[in-house]
Formats: sequence, C-alpha cells, structure tokens
Amino acid sequence: MKDIFEWLPDVNQEYNNTFGSQTLVGPASAFSKSAGTFFTMAAHEETLLIKPDPATAPHIGIIDWPNQETNGGMTTFNIEFGRFEIDYPEGVLWIGGRDSRRETEINIRSVFSVKCRELIFFGDLNDAIRPVTTLNVVNDGIFDVAGGSVSFNGDINLNDNGAILTKTDSLAFTSPSINLFGNSKILMDIDSDIIDVDATGTTAFILHDSSYLKITATAISEDTTSKLGILVMTKGNSSAEVYIDEYRGPMTYVLEEGSSTITVSSRNNPANPFLYSPGTGERKPKASFNFVTADGLNNGTIVLKGLENNVFQRTWLAENKIILIDNVFADEADFNFEQRGSDLYISLARK
Repeated sequence: MKDIFEWLPDVNQEYNNTFGSQTLVGPASAFSKSAGTFFTMAAHEETLLIKPDPATAPHIGIIDWPNQETNGGMTTFNIEFGRFEIDYPEGVLWIGGRDSRRETEINIRSVFSVKCRELIFFGDLNDAIRPVTTLNVVNDGIFDVAGGSVSFNGDINLNDNGAILTKTDSLAFTSPSINLFGNSKILMDIDSDIIDVDATGTTAFILHDSSYLKITATAISEDTTSKLGILVMTKGNSSAEVYIDEYRGPMTYVLEEGSSTITVSSRNNPANPFLYSPGTGERKPKASFNFVTADGLNNGTIVLKGLENNVFQRTWLAENKIILIDNVFADEADFNFEQRGSDLYISLARK
C-alpha cells in the first residue's frame, strides 16, 4: 500500500516511490513553497499531479514559488525521476517571487509539465531588480509548458539532450540568457507575439555543439524595446529555425565559428518576403544576419526559405544591408548564393 503524500509549503520534501502516483487537489495557495525550502521529485516511473481547484477560492489563485510572505535562502525544485505535473488552466504559477527578490532554482532531469491558463513567470517583469531565477534542463530532462501568456527571465541552461517545449498564446522575455549545449533543444510555438520587454539588455539564445532551436510565432512585437530585440547566435554544428510572419520589432541572427545553420521563413506564407512587416507595406528590414570570422573558420549557412537566387533578391539584400561580416555591411561578392529547391542558401565566399 502506497503512502499518502501531503504538500507542505514550509518543509523540505522528497517524493519517492513509496508514494506511487498521486493527484493532489486543493486551493492554489496550498501548493506554494516557502523561501529556503526544497522539493525533490524522485519517484521512478511515477507521476505527481498538482491540480488546484478554483472552486476553493473566491478568485483565481496563484501558486507562489517561493511564497511572497516568507524570507530565507534559495528555494530549489529538483525533478530527478518520474513525472511532475501542474494542471491549473484557470490560474497562475509564479516562480521567483512576485513582490521582492527571491532566489529560485529549478533543476529538471526527468519531466516537469505545466499547464496554466493565464501566466507563467520566471521573475517579476515590473521589478527594477530582477529576481535571481535559474532553470537547468539536463540529462534528457523535459520542461513542457502550455498556457496563455508565458514570461521568461533569469538564466536558462540546457545540456545533455535537455528540452524545453512551449505552446502558448504569447511569449515575453526580460532579457534572459538562454544557453543550449550538447544535443539539447528548444521548441517554441507561439500563437501571437514574441516580445523582449527590457530596454537595458537583449534576450539571447546561444546555441553550442549540436543543439537545436525552433521558434514559430505570428510576430516579433513592435513593443520590443531592446536595440537588438531577440538575438539568436549559433556555434559549432548547431542549428536554428525561425518561422515568423511579421518582424514588427528587431531580431538579430549571428553565426559564429563552425558549420551552424540558421533557417528563416514566414510561418503561414513562405513565398512572401519575411524580414519586415508586410501588413504595413513597409519594406525596411527588421532582421539582420552577421557572420563572425574573428574566432575561427566560419562555414555557417543562412537559409532563406521561399526566396529565389536572382538579381532582384540579391540586390534587395545588399541595398538593405541585411547581411554583415564581423559587424560590417558586406558586398554581394563576399557571399556564395545557391538555389536549392525553392530556398536560397547563403554562405561566405571567403572562409
């Protein structure tokens, strides 16, 4: 007979195989965790499902990690074995402290699945001093997020086949550093806009080794306030695919040393030019590409899906200064242009 597990906000806890698989139901506040405590999921092939009941509260509740009314050291969640799920389509999961600085670390080595209707936060978007939040997804771990509005902040690190999967209505960043190593991957499917809301920094996806990034969204928001907007940087043998209909705000693509690939296209109409906002009639590009050669041999490739290798397209790319080498606008002669099917492949003519 399995033991009964009770979630205790003020106590360090470990969920192991003696508890089997269980579902916990109650008000959202019952599933908070106090500052300085930890929770470890260590039940092989078992599932712990947290399912807050909106009927137990007069309004939509918030799961606080950590509880905003407690003080202490770092709050830590270790998802080591088994499956840890939060199913709360009516409410909010807030990680990192709502009203003040709270150190919080999430370490995922198995599966952590979150479904929230309204918001999922890593940190406080309205606080001048951002909370220290760290998300580590490693060793085949999976962080699976579905919801309405999702916001990321803090340091996000993936390695050893770790994966982040998001399917949301909108996605906001507050200049996190998102680092991918090994064969890790991030798949982001956003129904509407992506926005970077921090004017003092840049949201950066930095891909190393053989890591992979895929972003599918309607638009980069015009409300993006940082100068570079969203930065995607590839190194080694990594690859990134970005499918966005409208670049209302800026996005910067950088290929560093190695043989990495960045593929860019429209989400819904690959045949249309996609580096500006077609709905406004404006043809001034919002995206740029930069080949970096200072750190070593650059055999990287840009793939512009739906563009043909003709004089019109090459002239448009050159006149709008979309492609740079070491941050300097380059001439058409500096690149190799190759047509493969319906796509235009661009690489450096001088390696």
